[in-house]
Amino acid sequence: VGLSPLQAIGSYLLPTFRSYIITISGGLLSFFSSFFMMILFLLFILIEAPYIQSKVIAAIDDSRARTVMKITSNINQQVGHYLGLKLLTSGLTAVIVTAGFSLVGVDFAVIWGVLTFMFNFIPNIGSIIISLVSMLFIFIQFYPNPTPIIIGSAVMWMAQLIIGNVVDPKLQGDRLNLSPVVILFSLLFWGWLWGIAGMFLAIPLTMVIKIVCGTIPGLRPVSILMETGKAVVKKNSVELQDED
Repeated sequence: VGLSPLQAIGSYLLPTFRSYIITISGGLLSFFSSFFMMILFLLFILIEAPYIQSKVIAAIDDSRARTVMKITSNINQQVGHYLGLKLLTSGLTAVIVTAGFSLVGVDFAVIWGVLTFMFNFIPNIGSIIISLVSMLFIFIQFYPNPTPIIIGSAVMWMAQLIIGNVVDPKLQGDRLNLSPVVILFSLLFWGWLWGIAGMFLAIPLTMVIKIVCGTIPGLRPVSILMETGKAVVKKNSVELQDED
């Protein structure tokens, strides 16, 4: 039976699109399973946290116990502060994206808000990935109408720009104090080791390593090398002023 040109094109493209959809579905399933395992992992850590101090004191002598408790207290304070602010800024970004997409008429606006919330926990590249993917989806949905494409894309980019580059740095201040190069390598390493879950946990784990190295005298140079250049210069200038 002869096929029209449109039918011929459709019969060629349909299997291709079907294979892409299956691949994307498998990737999303893997992503959500990794995210669930990460949340479960953190939940068990939080359950165990109240008993860590008693276990450390019972396991080692008093002098070492004080050092260990100082390290764990510093870790709890800094990592807790980071995660709390990240929850706030990621949630705010997700609310803006969900509301903006709903007004524009983008399909699955709530799902895009949830994905934005989760991807914003991956520093630097997470917001870029979700922005590009959402823009591609908006383009496919509304083409050839340019107005919703421009407005929907602007909503995502403005939310990421304002929250990620203005609000988040103001709230975080210098508490994070990790070199951008260290952040990049931590994403590569933990992502290679644990996949998506590793990329979510990259910054907290790297902060733990930096805090431990900064507390142990022999490893303090490693902690200094992990800091931002601005923090090191500021610290050196303060030390020079004190000497004068």
